Amino acid sequence: MHKHLIVLGTLGLALLVCTVFFIGQSGGCAKVNNPTTTITATTTSGSSTTLVSTSTTTGGSTSTTSASTTSTVPLTTSTTTTSTTTSTIWTPETSGTSEDLYGIHFIDFSNGWAVGASGTVLKYTSSWAGQTSGTTEALYAVQFVTSSVGWAVGSSGTIIKTINGGSSWSNQNAGASSQLNDLNFINSSTGWAVGNSFTIRKTTNGGTSWDTQTTAVHQDLQGVYFLNDTTGWIVGKSSSIIKTTDGGANWAQVTSPVSGESFGTVVFDGSGNGWIGAGGKVIRTTDNGSNWTAITIPGAFGTINSIAVQSSALVVAGSGGQIYKTTNAGVTWITQDSGTGVSLNGLYAPGGLTGRIVGDNGTILKYVGP
Repeated sequence: MHKHLIVLGTLGLALLVCTVFFIGQSGGCAKVNNPTTTITATTTSGSSTTLVSTSTTTGGSTSTTSASTTSTVPLTTSTTTTSTTTSTIWTPETSGTSEDLYGIHFIDFSNGWAVGASGTVLKYTSSWAGQTSGTTEALYAVQFVTSSVGWAVGSSGTIIKTINGGSSWSNQNAGASSQLNDLNFINSSTGWAVGNSFTIRKTTNGGTSWDTQTTAVHQDLQGVYFLNDTTGWIVGKSSSIIKTTDGGANWAQVTSPVSGESFGTVVFDGSGNGWIGAGGKVIRTTDNGSNWTAITIPGAFGTINSIAVQSSALVVAGSGGQIYKTTNAGVTWITQDSGTGVSLNGLYAPGGLTGRIVGDNGTILKYVGP
């Protein structure tokens, strides 16, 4: 539910062999000679699972062993396993708040916003500073289309908008009373907001007015993503996936490869590849959402709250401070050290080498690549 879907630039493409230690608000990286073990396993669309190799590196030497095994798995599920070592440096930033943070969005490297409980809005330029949102409702998602114009959505049907970079925010009335969990604008005029009790709202005038859209899928809706003004997806509880090709006038249910999951986030890369965050796994499509495959992330638990993706590079974050990365579409995964055990709720990379994650207790983590 608390997430954000992001198109990732080249965030974290180099695999830094280091372990990150956090002390208070400062962070450092100590390079160590701990063994690095990568285990790669592939489950085919049938019932056999082949363990390709196990490679262990200690210091400068590497040993490799191979084996194979067979097990039965559902035809719709593809399972991959991988590395358990840490890489990449995520360091804490001072947020100035202890409120839980749920959503984050950057318009460029120097301008970003984070939102959270009790109407919390923070803006980043060279550091994080609070803004007055005008509401005490929890805010779960935020998006800007320019450095001036943006929206946030939250509990009790709350939608707020700014036209001056967040110096002031005004309420918008979408005629919704249920919690709104996500929003997606494709330009300064057209956008969607989705929420509990199968709530879908659309605006074509920047939020001056909002129209109700309907779906036969009566579930809490938690993530929305549009490629353009016609084609989009919404995901939600009970493994719900719905798709539109006419701007939301009609929504069709899409078959999910798993059941009983709470889908909290969905994102596409514009090349037919899409990803959904679920419990300890991601759901992937390579054909613009016509077919989906489940990929289990070894060691992952709880919920994947946020995804950043570009082509085959993927970073996911979620419950218990977990962060995982894959650079080969989920064949192998690298565990990244967050330095925290709190829930990580929103992940954003505006492009290039910088990324940030927000989470509970005012947590903000920053990554700067080499």
